[in-house]
Amino acid sequence: MAELRVAIFGCGRMGNERARCVQEAGATVVFVYDPDAERAAKMALEFGAEAIATQDDLPWSDVDAVFFCTPPHCREAQALAAIRAKVPFLAEKPIGISHAASDRVLAALTDAPVVNAIGYMNRCRASILQAKALLEDCRLLGISAHWVCRQYTVPWWLDESASGGPMNEQATHLFDLCRFLGGEVEEVTSLAALNGSHAVQPLGSASALRFSSGILGTIFYSCESSVKDIGLHLFTDKGGIELSGWDFQMTSNMVTNTLPLPSDENVFLTETRVFLEAVESGSREKVACDWEEAARTQLLVDAARRSMSEERELELQT
Repeated sequence: MAELRVAIFGCGRMGNERARCVQEAGATVVFVYDPDAERAAKMALEFGAEAIATQDDLPWSDVDAVFFCTPPHCREAQALAAIRAKVPFLAEKPIGISHAASDRVLAALTDAPVVNAIGYMNRCRASILQAKALLEDCRLLGISAHWVCRQYTVPWWLDESASGGPMNEQATHLFDLCRFLGGEVEEVTSLAALNGSHAVQPLGSASALRFSSGILGTIFYSCESSVKDIGLHLFTDKGGIELSGWDFQMTSNMVTNTLPLPSDENVFLTETRVFLEAVESGSREKVACDWEEAARTQLLVDAARRSMSEERELELQT
């Protein structure tokens, strides 16, 4: 890989993770930005980059790609800036606090296509890809997924105007995986937990999905626990497939009665490397999720949130 020059917006946990991955993939972090100037300076020092004072100070012609590791409400403006500059970008999921801004970005990408990727990193996991391959030889009957955890402590995470709320910012991983493994969803019904949930927005929810294929799925989400409990179960006509933990390790496979060896893969490195290779080649073929694909997941999450607030089922245009 040629030595690509990369900028990173957002110097928090994910910004630092992406910077490490960029370096390991053989590219160079040359500019970093964060509204917290001290945090940006610290990251710049660690990675030998230059900290810029504002987003507008980025010399777009001096970078080959940019990573947006910022809160969801920043997504549209940053993506449009990259498209105008014709610079490829990887943005963390989700694509915004709702689908409302997505059409403007999609229109801009139609007029001026650039390589782009959205950080639904679970699509890159070996275990998820192995499960998807197993489904080619059996009939999927249904999906049951859950994500239970504690709240993130960053100030914007519970601010719906910045994150879209926990379902939008975090449970989106499960909605995306359900689409990735089960196909498009045509109907969703969601209920909010009432026991101890936040006064402004629910911290727990349960969603029932009806897929276009006719199969059913469920998603349970809560950020009111002190420990993580994450998993996904695929029901098939040849038995179940169980994926467990944040890394979705395959822990049960009744389809072939074999299990892959435990993996210590860094899925962020895998995703980052695929994106940088796409930047170098100009081909998006191997990118697991681009803006257009992520927009479909956003539509599903938006429908689930509306169903929860309006207490009714919602149909999606598929």
